Amino acid sequence: MSPNKSLFIFLLSGITIGFLISLILRRATTFNHCVQLKSNYIDSQILNKSETTVKLNMHASNPIIFPMFIQTPQGSQETSGQKQLVLIGVMTATKYLHTRAVAAYRTWGHTFPGKIIFFAGGNATKITESEEENPLLEMPDIPLVVLPGVDDSYPPQKKSFMMLKYMFDHYGDQYEWFLRSDDDLYIRGEKLVEFLRSLNSLKLYFIGQAGRGTNAEQGTLNLTHNENFCMGGPGVIFSQATMKKVIPHVFECLKNMLSSHEDVEVGRCVHRFAKISCTWAYEMQSIFYHNSSGELAFTKELKQREVHRAITLHPIKDHTHLYRLHSYFQAKEIEKLYFEIVLLQRDLYFTSLALGSNSDNGHHDLDILTKFDAYNVTGLAPSLRKYIPENIFQIEEWRYIGKSGFHSPRNNNPKQKIDVASKEGLRDVIRELMDIINGFSKVRGRVIEFKELLYGYHRVNPLYGEDFVLDLLMTYKKYRGRKMTVPVRRHAYIQRSFGPLQLRLAVQESSSSSANSKSNNLVFIVPLAGRFSTFARFLQNFRFVCEQSNLTADLNKGILNINLVVVHFGTDLEKAKFLDLVQSYRRENDSSPSESCAIKVVQVDGEFSRGIALETGISQCSEDDILFLVDVDIVFSPEAVQRILLNTVQGVQVYFPIVFSEFSNGLIQKELHEAENFEISSQTGYWREFGFGIAAFYKSDFRSVGGFDVSIRGWGKEDVALFDKFIRTNLTIFRSPDPELIHMYHAIHCDPKLSHSQYEMCLGTQASTLGSYKNLINFIFNHRNENKRLNELSTLIFRS
Repeated sequence: MSPNKSLFIFLLSGITIGFLISLILRRATTFNHCVQLKSNYIDSQILNKSETTVKLNMHASNPIIFPMFIQTPQGSQETSGQKQLVLIGVMTATKYLHTRAVAAYRTWGHTFPGKIIFFAGGNATKITESEEENPLLEMPDIPLVVLPGVDDSYPPQKKSFMMLKYMFDHYGDQYEWFLRSDDDLYIRGEKLVEFLRSLNSLKLYFIGQAGRGTNAEQGTLNLTHNENFCMGGPGVIFSQATMKKVIPHVFECLKNMLSSHEDVEVGRCVHRFAKISCTWAYEMQSIFYHNSSGELAFTKELKQREVHRAITLHPIKDHTHLYRLHSYFQAKEIEKLYFEIVLLQRDLYFTSLALGSNSDNGHHDLDILTKFDAYNVTGLAPSLRKYIPENIFQIEEWRYIGKSGFHSPRNNNPKQKIDVASKEGLRDVIRELMDIINGFSKVRGRVIEFKELLYGYHRVNPLYGEDFVLDLLMTYKKYRGRKMTVPVRRHAYIQRSFGPLQLRLAVQESSSSSANSKSNNLVFIVPLAGRFSTFARFLQNFRFVCEQSNLTADLNKGILNINLVVVHFGTDLEKAKFLDLVQSYRRENDSSPSESCAIKVVQVDGEFSRGIALETGISQCSEDDILFLVDVDIVFSPEAVQRILLNTVQGVQVYFPIVFSEFSNGLIQKELHEAENFEISSQTGYWREFGFGIAAFYKSDFRSVGGFDVSIRGWGKEDVALFDKFIRTNLTIFRSPDPELIHMYHAIHCDPKLSHSQYEMCLGTQASTLGSYKNLINFIFNHRNENKRLNELSTLIFRS
């Protein structure tokens, strides 16, 4: 080997060995440095947690920090050497600390995966009227920084600049992005994180909804032809690189302001020192969404495309709507999680098919999966053929969806207008479908917009969910490469699977305290005018049900007192006849040793008014009595009494059962109304879904809503007015059809002297009791040659 080659090999070996040694030493140094950083981090955390008091110096030049330790969401905690994603500074004012600021922190602030700090002017420390009181006691439970030398005057130019300076001075090396927000802004944290993860914070970014002022402001903002600003309302995002360029010049920017608008001056400062403008992008209008409705923004329908697409939503002037908006997005998140459950159940289903019910070694018994919901139902892949009928009667019918409404053979009237609930559900389906179609629109350089639903079909299977076949007219827009806009028409086959079954078990507590919380006094209150034969039937029904209910209570070692209060309107002759019936009932009831089943009578003079009658009867009861407002035409059973007791909870829930009302027993279907043959069906009667006269609640709850409107005279409306009052409270209204509450048919007379709305309601009820469409058609067909009978029917129909 030549000397030159030996020298070359020797040098190469030395360089290699030296490089390896330097790597080893560098790793050791880095390790020691990381250990030191972690130790310092732990020490600082212990120090911060030990800081429990703060002294306020009103004349200090440093910001006043109220010690509120922010709980960082799991999975996003700070680690040494690793920057956090985003820090949000929220500008607020003293008068909004306990409303908007608290609402923002309790809604989106609690679910946001980052750090949030609220900033107020120095007068926030003077919330209390007396300077001797401790202002800390008046501060809301939010992370708050009070900026010295800054007040809450508008426009908040100095407050905005000083907030940004504080954020960068204290956290500039810890966060990649900084967001300036107002207290009337809602931020969707998960979408914001997804958006920022796609960008590089080491580059200069000034992100928001770009603007150049209104038409009236043109020429007054002193903006150059290529200069703009990010509108402050929907939020503004700064990268770390931008903050490094701008923050050192904050005071210079404050000295050289050329307008009264805070967001304009921030944009001018960024343009001057970072040499960038707010992002000019059309999609920023939907990402940072500003609703121009002002005070009415986000107070109505939330199921809108703009709301779903937005990362930030502005403005929410009424802080209560922050909670409403947050509840809406939380509900959407629950839907998303339910869908993930369905996807997991599908995986379980196909895994079970691959493995079989048992594996060779016997360790994989998949029958246990049946205990976890019906995975073999919800786990099936989407298909319009999940359900296979065994005969013609099991075939699920499709409803045709046309522009004029639904068309279905199930309804007596095949053509029906699309109701509000169905219209809303259809919009939800189409919106979700378009979101799926446009899921990769950015990658493909195109977007598809929904234009019109031409027609469709719909059916519901109670086991598998909803099926749709929709013919959609859409617009295809290609904005990358060869640009084009063309109309397209497509068929969509959609299946909305039901989520897992949710059960809530009502457990009867046995403790003495809970047992005493339920009243054992149930009072039936009946208004009455005439109707003596019907009242006699009601008394017999009441005695039977009362005795049976008391017997059941005795067997369960409980106490139940059921009593009756009757408020009677009538002439002297009618009163005497009525009292004879009551005395007869009392003589029969005297033999009972129980204090229950008693009857109390209140005689009232004047014109009959149901509202006044019920108010009079209720005044005879105690505050903790359960009241059951019932008509003399109602037939009930002991089971109905049990449901009244179960569904009425003092201070929590009131009960408005849906009763079954008989059709006319004179003109059309006498044979269907024999007591021993009576059954609930579409041919014998109908459910009074819009009837609110039969109700149960505690007297204390009744008084809390203001009782009946006794100014309403004559027939109807007083029950609807009471129902509306309950709707406006926090009480839960429970409604359910009760097959043991039956309204027996009686002729209805509508007095023309009633008010117009009452008269219309009366006529509507009269028409509803004539009979089913099928029986009306059969009657007309069977008596088509009997003019007298047809004239009777025509008279009734046209009168209604």
